[in-house]
Amino acid sequence: MVFARPDHEKVLVMDLATGRERIAFSSLHMGETIENLCLRDDGNSLLITTQYRCLECGLLKDENPAEVATSGDNERFAAGHYKGDEVEIAVVEHTEYAEPHVKPHCVYYRREVKDGAVSFHRSWCYLMPELKRELFQYFIYQDGDLGVGGANDSDGFQTYWVTGGFFLERLPELKKFFKPICYRWQGNRRLKMEKEFQPLDEIFVWHKHEITNRYRVGNSGFSYMYLADDRSEAIITENREYLSCQKELKSLTYQKLRDTFQNDFKDVHQDTYWSYAVPWHDDMLIGCFEGYNLTGVSALDNRLLDPIEYFPGISILGCRFKGIQAVAPIRDIIVENGGVL
Repeated sequence: MVFARPDHEKVLVMDLATGRERIAFSSLHMGETIENLCLRDDGNSLLITTQYRCLECGLLKDENPAEVATSGDNERFAAGHYKGDEVEIAVVEHTEYAEPHVKPHCVYYRREVKDGAVSFHRSWCYLMPELKRELFQYFIYQDGDLGVGGANDSDGFQTYWVTGGFFLERLPELKKFFKPICYRWQGNRRLKMEKEFQPLDEIFVWHKHEITNRYRVGNSGFSYMYLADDRSEAIITENREYLSCQKELKSLTYQKLRDTFQNDFKDVHQDTYWSYAVPWHDDMLIGCFEGYNLTGVSALDNRLLDPIEYFPGISILGCRFKGIQAVAPIRDIIVENGGVL
């Protein structure tokens, strides 16, 4: 659980079986903010990334977090993720007018365990390629991801965003995204290296124009609302107006994806925007449109299935309401939402 107030943030780890809790992280610097949290695949470690530090907290033992990295001069961390046996940290410049100048890049740290102690060692990095507006149509990112602000200018305004996502296929205009400039470390020496990314590999890019907006409407291109961990299946949306459930991402092309969006949703107004969607079973999705309309959706022909009735904002599962005085409709709502009379 994350708790925040203007001058302090902390992360608590709670044992739901015993009710015991402990502080896994507490901010040290003024204005230090958690950028993101990430669980390791085995579920035993939690990666905590702020703009100044990246730490790994063990969830099974009460011990001090292991430090992955701290930001350098005029640097700010934008995100941190596990990538197999490595940790990836996205780094941006803090301000344009300070020294040294920092190009947006991603650094990888190799995770090692020796005699039960965890340590991290800087391994390699790549410079984030720039994503220009005309290439937005090919970049697939997580729906609703507004990106992280990059360097600020002398007036305090950000000059670019960084966003993580992937590309479906190799196209001539996307060449630089599959072969970004990379370096490896040999001791304290940074040496250039060759590394080639593949379609569907996640890559961070920087861009001067926003890809999407906080109002979740308008032209926002392709984004995914659901993505399997092994990237075998995804629910992709175009401008949040259409949904497409794709179970063979490796063979998907941009043209095939555009073709699937030609099927209009039956019984849905043309100006409807989807909030989210997840796969369910038997070629059925559960989707939510206009923020609160929850319904089943056929993944085969986008046909709307039966609506799912619920009461937004109510979370009373297991709560006891014995002895209350309430009219019959209210009592029915309580029972339907898991309350106990």
